Parts: sequence; C-alpha cells; structure tokens
Amino acid sequence: MWLALVGWVALTMVGAIGAAERRAEEIAVVVNASGPLTSLTVADVRALYLGERQFVGMDHVGVLHLPEGDTKGAFLFSVVGMTLKEYKLHWVQRVFQEGTSLPRVVAGPSAMAAEVSMRLNSLGYLPARVVKDTPGLKVLFVLPSP
Repeated sequence: MWLALVGWVALTMVGAIGAAERRAEEIAVVVNASGPLTSLTVADVRALYLGERQFVGMDHVGVLHLPEGDTKGAFLFSVVGMTLKEYKLHWVQRVFQEGTSLPRVVAGPSAMAAEVSMRLNSLGYLPARVVKDTPGLKVLFVLPSP
C-alpha cells in the first residue's frame, strides 16, 4: 500500500514538474508587420482584449485568442489582469449587456501566426518560439516566462 502511494506521489510530482516546464516559455504579442497596429501599447492591447476598444484609428481590430491552456492563461493574467474564469465572466456580461460578440478563437499557435500574418488588422499572442518561423509578424512585446 505504501509503495503504491509513494509511486503515485512520485508520478504526480514528475507530472507537475513537466507541466511547469511546459508553461515556462515566453509569449509574444503580435500584429501584422505591414498593418496599422504596429505601435500598440500594453494598455491598448488590454483595452482591445477587454472589448473597451474595437478600433485603432479607423481600423477595426480582429482580436484573436488561442484555445484554453497555459499560454492563454498566462497572457490573460499578465496583460489583461484576469484569470481565465474572470475573463469568461467579463465577456458573458458584455455579450448580455451590450450585445457585443466574443473574440475569435483560432485552432492553435500555427493558426494564430498564419491568421495574423495574413490579416492587416489582427492582434494575437503565441509562444515566442513560433514567431521566428513566421514572416510577416511584428512582435509588439514579449511576456517573460513565469
């Protein structure tokens, strides 16, 4: 019995260490390198992801999200200042009170890079390691690994 418990604890700890290593990567906030969004600040990005702003100048901004996971959670906490749960609640309230639509979720980091590199008014985030393999992206800022 004790051996089984010790083995389970050891496996759990190894899994937790592996998960922490996977989370420990930098996140790049990106826009199209030729688009009008190349000078956004952290405050601008926060306002766009909260739905407080939808335009930069005359240009409507397409705000994109990754699926739920460590990268999205770290981005939301660092830039927006909310947990994933708080962010969801924020958007549920916006949708019901104002009739706005939710930001679009793309399939993953590769889809995010492709979408932003093809659309001039798109704003996204992805693991920084993906950016160097994608022409047409401009990094606004990089969030350090936790």
